[in-house]
Amino acid sequence: MEKIDISQSVKTLEFGSKYEARIQRIFREFDIKTIRDLCQWPGKDLVRVRDMGRKSIEEIEDVLERYNLRLGCSVRNWTNTPA
Repeated sequence: MEKIDISQSVKTLEFGSKYEARIQRIFREFDIKTIRDLCQWPGKDLVRVRDMGRKSIEEIEDVLERYNLRLGCSVRNWTNTPA
């Protein structure tokens, strides 16, 4: 499992080129700036966002899973920082 600083910008995450622009645009629209912000969004809420399809959400979930993170998790006191 890779480690990541969840206070980093979501811009540091790499999504498949097919979804990158759409996902990053939605992050800007909803003021999702950090990985922590993203993790706190429940997947069921992202599904309701216009232009955020199931494939885009699956791509986000796949990227987060690399770091043992997921949508809708509480990360207030949690860190996954590099050792």
